[in-house]
Amino acid sequence: MKYFFRMFWRTETITSFMCTTTKVYKDELQEGEQLFRYLNTKQLYSKKNYKDGKLEGERLEWWVNGNLSSKEFYKDGKREGERLSWYPTGELSSKEFYKEGNLEGEPLDWHPDGQLRSTDGKE
Repeated sequence: MKYFFRMFWRTETITSFMCTTTKVYKDELQEGEQLFRYLNTKQLYSKKNYKDGKLEGERLEWWVNGNLSSKEFYKDGKREGERLSWYPTGELSSKEFYKEGNLEGEPLDWHPDGQLRSTDGKE
C-alpha cells in the first residue's frame, strides 16, 4: 500500500490600522515565526512562533518607543513558565508564573515608580 502525503504551504499578509504581518500556513495551520510591525516605523510590535497551529516558544511584544512590553513562553499552545511585562519607561509592571496554561501562585504587580503593589488588596 502506498501513501501519498501532500503538504500545502501558503502565506498571507495582513495590514491593519496599526500594524502589518505575514502569516505562514502549513496544511492550513499556522507555522513558524510571525512578526508584527508598526506601520509608521516598521519596527517590531510582536514576535511569536507557531508549531502545528499552536503558539510555541518565546513570545515578545514591544512598546512603540522600542522598549520591551511583555515576554512569555508557550508550550503546545499554553503559557508555560514566567511571564513578565513592563511599563513603556522600562520599569517592571508584572510578573506571573504559569504551568500548562494555568496561573501558579499570586501574580506580582508594581507601580510605575517601582514600588511593589500590595497583594492583600490594600494600597
